[in-house]
Amino acid sequence: MSLFEAKTPHFSERRPSMIIIHGTEVDRAKTHAILTGKSDYQVSCHYAVYRDGEVVQYLDESTRAWHAGASGWAGFTDINSLSLGIELEFISPGGKFVETDLCYTPKQMEALISLLKRILGNKDYKIPPHHILAHQDIAPDRKPDPGPLFDWKTLAENGIGLWHGLEPVKDDAPINHPAFMAKLGLFGYDLRKGEAEIIRAFQTHFMPWNICGEVTEQSVKIIDILLEKKYEQV
Repeated sequence: MSLFEAKTPHFSERRPSMIIIHGTEVDRAKTHAILTGKSDYQVSCHYAVYRDGEVVQYLDESTRAWHAGASGWAGFTDINSLSLGIELEFISPGGKFVETDLCYTPKQMEALISLLKRILGNKDYKIPPHHILAHQDIAPDRKPDPGPLFDWKTLAENGIGLWHGLEPVKDDAPINHPAFMAKLGLFGYDLRKGEAEIIRAFQTHFMPWNICGEVTEQSVKIIDILLEKKYEQV
């Protein structure tokens, strides 16, 4: 373990193989209070990226933070033991992560990209692109963050995570595709959760222009591209 001094007592030790990105739903002052153990919430994370672009480290990367909760990905259920947690300041009316004056800022995204590049450059870690995830991806029945306004496409353009390269289409109506959920399971989604919730999580991350919770033609095209990219990099 490094000499970094933890700012909260809520952690254990381990080595990460995933990165989970969160949205706070609360302002900077409350976020800082929670992440320093000065609130009733027993929650922690490794970093917070605030709206002005400041990055604050709360725990050493070797420690097990308490940020993922009950969740699952690729057959793993103790996501806290496998991941780094990054909170992004976002004041969300009613926890809906809708368009507001207090959504993610360009400075915040620039700082996040720099942080992620530094983390991914650590040769001791093995964090594949398909393990850079939203909190909603791993807990689709509980969490909506970081929401449809988070810019996964820009992250991928900077070599972080996966993206498909398709543009939004009109009239992307629901279709019958019996193998679609199995494909989501192959990608990593926990199929024990509700089908519509899993599809909404997938669409929020990869096609936020059509979060309908149903299988569509473009949904199928996107998961096929992502699976191909995933297995190219294994």
